[in-house]
Amino acid sequence: MKKSKNQLMKLSFYLLLFFVVSCSTARFRYETKIDLEDGSKAQYSYEKSYEVKSDQLWCIITGVFYGGWCWAYLAMPRDSQSSQLKNDAKTKLVELTKRNDLKLLNGNISRTSWDDKEESVVLNDYPKPKSKTSTADVKPEPKQEKKYEDSLSLELTPQKAYKDGKQKIIAYINNNSNKLFKGRLYVSVRSAIDEEIFWDTIYLKDALAPDSKTFAILWIDPFKVAFIDHYKWETKGSFTEIEVDSSTQQLFEETGKYAGQNYMSIFVYPIRQDDDSLLKIINRYKKLYGNLNGFQILFFNNKKNAPSDFPISKAANKANFATYYWNSNSKLDKLEFRKN
Repeated sequence: MKKSKNQLMKLSFYLLLFFVVSCSTARFRYETKIDLEDGSKAQYSYEKSYEVKSDQLWCIITGVFYGGWCWAYLAMPRDSQSSQLKNDAKTKLVELTKRNDLKLLNGNISRTSWDDKEESVVLNDYPKPKSKTSTADVKPEPKQEKKYEDSLSLELTPQKAYKDGKQKIIAYINNNSNKLFKGRLYVSVRSAIDEEIFWDTIYLKDALAPDSKTFAILWIDPFKVAFIDHYKWETKGSFTEIEVDSSTQQLFEETGKYAGQNYMSIFVYPIRQDDDSLLKIINRYKKLYGNLNGFQILFFNNKKNAPSDFPISKAANKANFATYYWNSNSKLDKLEFRKN
């Protein structure tokens, strides 16, 4: 009996030590569904940390008596804490959706940890909010690529990848001009009512060649992704004309090209197929795309079979008599003739 009592005293001591050191906060999660007008349901999860210092104090005072008030931690969340969590979750939902008429179904409340972290929100399957402003009364802003001859276009694509509580977004940047761009982009991601929900700066490490594209990675709070409607951007940098020998244009016809990520494939029908003409054509494209990670020129001896894009047909593949390869990383600089 005495041994059993000592074991209880030890347990009480360890409980006291643990809670005194680490349990000044408790973190709770509220998971529920939202009834939508079309009969569907959105998934909503809200998580927040709350101070429990009064419980910690009573735990310190009474912990030596077989754990005392420390056992109360195991009963969390209590009714008052659950009520507070629901109210905060509702307030956050109104803030996000700009609506206070959404109906939350009976959900599940649980204790997740004793950590003190920022609140976390996940809202899935919720439709993008519609603007209350009639589009007929608003004159749409011209897109940047239509307003300026030298232009960039931007496309943001959310990914199902997460890191440190953030969701990954790939930003594809296209240079639609015939000039070299060097600089950065200021990106403002906005909701349907044109409120800014996220912003970032994209720095282009290397100059972006004409008619080429690259990408950058952005990270955003997951619950904001559902509210992305459009985005605006400004460029800070310069477009530079690339000087090439205009006389070389008479040596070939470009039938098409394919722009990859910092890589370019060009389809060319050379009017003259001697080594000197091919070298002049290659040097022209080096000036245009030499700053990319790499590019290739596919030469075709039959204009009719020369492709405009991938995939290459059997006839085009047969007409491809030479290919030039350039890679700035491996220093590859090679013209390879196809063996019959």
